[in-house]
Amino acid sequence: MVSVEAVTGFGAAALHGIFLNGQGSWELLEQLLSRTSPQDCWHADILDEHGEVIDDVVCLRWTSSEEAFLLTTHGNRLILDRVLDRCVTLGARSCSKKKAIFGSGMQDSANRIRRQALSELPNATSDEACSFLLIQSSASGFAGEVALWQQEPPVLDRVEELLGHAAIGLQMINPPTVVLTGVTNAGKSTLFNRLIGEDRSIVTPIEGTTRDLVRAHALINGWPLILVDGAGTRETDDPVESEGLRRLSEEISRANLVLELVLPGQAERGTGSHPESLIVHSRCDEWDADQFALNTDAIRVSAVTGEGIPQLETAILDLLHGGQKFDPNQPCPFLAEHVIFLEQLRSCLIRESGIAELISGFLEGAGECHR
Repeated sequence: MVSVEAVTGFGAAALHGIFLNGQGSWELLEQLLSRTSPQDCWHADILDEHGEVIDDVVCLRWTSSEEAFLLTTHGNRLILDRVLDRCVTLGARSCSKKKAIFGSGMQDSANRIRRQALSELPNATSDEACSFLLIQSSASGFAGEVALWQQEPPVLDRVEELLGHAAIGLQMINPPTVVLTGVTNAGKSTLFNRLIGEDRSIVTPIEGTTRDLVRAHALINGWPLILVDGAGTRETDDPVESEGLRRLSEEISRANLVLELVLPGQAERGTGSHPESLIVHSRCDEWDADQFALNTDAIRVSAVTGEGIPQLETAILDLLHGGQKFDPNQPCPFLAEHVIFLEQLRSCLIRESGIAELISGFLEGAGECHR
């Protein structure tokens, strides 16, 4: 018999979790979802009895059995109720014990990493980040791999490999900040709207339209980042605009990457003053033939036509992630304390001592991981 339960409570939240468990769960999912997958984690739509979409979800094959699944919906209470009712209509039994999902199936000592992953779910900024966390909480993710180390410690090369992916895992949880800067009317706000996929920044031909900072979460090929638009740089006596420029300067000093936009025919204005900056020639749909002949390796884009946007997105990811190729379905550390633990484990492996004690202490929470 299939049981269904809400595992995140019934109030409003960023996300809700729904747990399906028991013989027949897979067959129920085939009726409930727009698609199923043999993978441990996948994205799909939840459908009502008429085939209309109720919500989109990430579905995770849970560790307690082959017929156990965790679905994450958006946090609206009405959506949660509709999904639960739909599952009951399809034959599931409503359950409120909340035991199966947190019971056996993975070694109990791995619960520390699993709890950490699940506790980060409400802060996930994209379906991809949510999927990443669910995978890391499972037997096929970082939680499951570390649990196995109690029986057989990893080799040094494996620890080095995980440390090599750590920066990406950390940025899935705390996305890097990318700031757009440049002179007024360089096309910053238009490019900002293009990259986030919606009209958030006001766009007009009037200089100084954008004064305060505008922030938004953006996705580039599945990787989350925080994009910041601000005032265009120019001399001004306007106290409001001056304050906007001051705030922008502070944001630039903290940014992981700065996109410095320059207008057609003004390539010399690109200073590249930030240690991590990318000069972008904007509004290239307005360039004439002589301007296109400029001898420059800088990227040329038009936020209006979309020209050069794929090349810009690739360049952003290269600068943020060093061109690393990464499979988010593989085990990966995602918190700073995971990195510290792996660094300590690397030292133990090199010394060939204290390995088992470090692993068990970390999983049991007996030892603090700090520098």
